[in-house]
Amino acid sequence: MGPNARPGTGGGETCCVSIPRQWRPGLKAKVAWEYDQKEDVASPLPENQTAEVDIPQYRDVGAMHVHFYDGHNIKIVISNCSPRHPFYPMSPADLAPWQSSGTKEDAREAAQRGGGSVDC
Repeated sequence: MGPNARPGTGGGETCCVSIPRQWRPGLKAKVAWEYDQKEDVASPLPENQTAEVDIPQYRDVGAMHVHFYDGHNIKIVISNCSPRHPFYPMSPADLAPWQSSGTKEDAREAAQRGGGSVDC
């Protein structure tokens, strides 16, 4: 279960999802969502939705990030890094309109100094 998220705002965190320690081909997640606020008071709420979404390969177990796009397109990322981390495993086009904070070079230098990670 997750918090309210409005279009273009991002979202938040919640607990808990069980993720296999090792990725395997065909791994999927069932994502369900509902609309609980009306943008236009005169319009009825859309019906509750569900989708079965492929979970792409990951190296290490981390948080499950669910990204919603127009047309009920959903992508899942399993990562120890936040979407703003430069090594977050998603293309800049898929991450838009958000951008990473800092560069990959900055993250590498911070990791070498012991103040960061590139293990996403």
